[in-house]
Amino acid sequence: MLDKGLTPDKYTFVGLVDGLCKARRVDEAVDAYHGILQSFPGQDAYIHTVVMDGLIKVRKFNAAIRVFRKAVEEGYTLDVAAYTVAIIGLFMGGRAGEAWSLYCHMKEVGLALTVHTYNVMVSGFVKERDLNMVNLMLQEMIEAKVELSSNTFLRLSKFLCRPYHSNSVIELWIEMRSLGLISSKVVQELLSDEVAEGMKVDDGLIAFSDVTSETDRFVETSGSEDVYDVAASMA
Repeated sequence: MLDKGLTPDKYTFVGLVDGLCKARRVDEAVDAYHGILQSFPGQDAYIHTVVMDGLIKVRKFNAAIRVFRKAVEEGYTLDVAAYTVAIIGLFMGGRAGEAWSLYCHMKEVGLALTVHTYNVMVSGFVKERDLNMVNLMLQEMIEAKVELSSNTFLRLSKFLCRPYHSNSVIELWIEMRSLGLISSKVVQELLSDEVAEGMKVDDGLIAFSDVTSETDRFVETSGSEDVYDVAASMA
């Protein structure tokens, strides 16, 4: 394009970086990203989100966070999608404390949190097995009247079926159900014996019992693909 005197627009640049990421040519995508920012400043926030998402998908979590931090330091305008993908990278990289700090910063600067942001936070703390933070995030979702996604609901149901689940978290979950923040469709689809062993629902009442070590393995190993789905849906 350039050799023909045509000037690419922001959509062309995003398409280039996104295409390289989807082809798993992430190193080339990062090089292209840096070259674009140097030669054509003032890019849309989406280009930062795309390259971070690409790095996360190949498990280069720290590299994704470096992209985010540098974009912030250099004064680029980042939207809620970019911040949420950065939070995903922090959780996947085992940096839950930083994920919480970034979430709090988003609220402090007045970014409008999305359904995805809340669900990423709950899923992240479920992955960390942090009952206190799961409890806190469910409280925040209730206050904001935000609905649990099907993926978050599934992971949370498995987590709460563990022998040491928190009654306070379960009570919040039941409250969310009564407020319509957990849809009946999601409950019907996911609360089967195969999906949530140890959990029974009868007329809207939820009962839990201890489950086998299969649940332990689920909580430990699940999370990467469904979190990636969140990142993709925001991009």
